[in-house]
Order: sequence, then C-alpha cells, then structure tokens
Amino acid sequence: MNGSEPGGRQHDCGNDAAPYVLGALEPAEARAFADHMQSCAICRDEVLALAPVLDVLPSCAPRYEVSAALRRRVMRAVRSEGRGASARARRTGRRRRRWTLSRPAIAAALALAVTLAVVISVRSGGSTTRTIEATVGHAQLQVTGDRGELIVDHLRPAPPDHVYELWLQRGSGMPTPSTLFAVTARGTAVLGVPGEITGITRVLVTVEPAGGSRVPTTPAVIVTRA
Repeated sequence: MNGSEPGGRQHDCGNDAAPYVLGALEPAEARAFADHMQSCAICRDEVLALAPVLDVLPSCAPRYEVSAALRRRVMRAVRSEGRGASARARRTGRRRRRWTLSRPAIAAALALAVTLAVVISVRSGGSTTRTIEATVGHAQLQVTGDRGELIVDHLRPAPPDHVYELWLQRGSGMPTPSTLFAVTARGTAVLGVPGEITGITRVLVTVEPAGGSRVPTTPAVIVTRA
C-alpha cells in the first residue's frame, strides 16, 4: 500500500518505520514521516510495535562471541542487498543521500539482528528455551533461563483511544502493570518480559484506555502461565 505525500514524495507504508525508530532519517524525512503517520494506521502500528522491541533487545540477549563463519554469512547477505539496491537506484536515476542500503534492507537487517540475537542467546548460552502456549488468545511465552518473551499473533488492533497492556501475576495476587503496546497491522507483537520471570505465575494482556490502567478493567485477551 502506497501513500502520497505533499511535494510528490511517495511512502511505501512500513518501509520508513525502522529507520524512523532508529533515528536514521534525514530531519525533513522524519518530519514528513511523522506527518504521514497521522493519517496512516499501518505506519503507526509498525512504529509502535518496533519501539518496545528495540527497548528490550539489549536485555533479552546476553552477549556471546559469534563465529567468524556466521559473521561472514550475515555481512554477505547485507552487502548483497545493498548492491542490489544501488543497482536499482542507478537504473532509475535516483540518488540517495547518506544511504548505502535501501530502507527495506534496513528493516530486513534490523529483523535479522533481532533473530540472530535470539538464536545466539539460545545456542551459545547453554540454556534451553521453553515454549508455553497461551490458554487464552493466540500467543506463546518463550522462557530462556530467567528471561521471558511474549510472542503475540492474530490480535486485532486496539480500539480508538485504547491500548494493549501487559500484566504480570505472582502467585494468586493481583496482576501488576508492565508494558503498554500496540500490534502491527498483521496483528503481531514481540514483548520482552521486564526483569526476571522467576516467581511469575501468569502473563496476561488486556485492552485498557490510552495511558494504561493500574488494575485490569477488561477481561484478558491473552493469558499464559509462566
């Protein structure tokens, strides 16, 4: 889906989301994208979904030395995409300032980095990963060591002026608020469970008014044991 911007600039919806979150857009491009998001739910959803992933990524995957062979394969893939993007730009006569990769390539590289971080964490850390299916809703809780990650799928966007809220329950006590989030246009989200998951018995998701709530105000749309 494409959106037309003032001055003839065209947006490929979702392609600018990762560079925007990373702060890699030119100032004028960032302002144009922010204006575009006011009327584009797809791009708003992508930005809201990427932001919490970037926030929790450093704490979700411990640092491990990557093999030289794996590093070479990743860099070959990224450079190959970059060369393809440059060739396409030359054929169409377009010049990109301060860009060596296309924006889709940046988004793909960001997704690849997230995937590699999880794979390296699981394979190099010696910890096994448990996958717990949700008893309510479409979601999985993946637990590696004392860290947890909730993977959400097939969840409709929250109603206007509402947001999804993640809750952590210990024992039979009242769930405590954790994270506000939105799903992508495809109904997906990936949430790192803050802190250690030890002692948490259930992870829940509810729909709450914008800004969140101190206690759940609606039935949970996702429930998974921990």
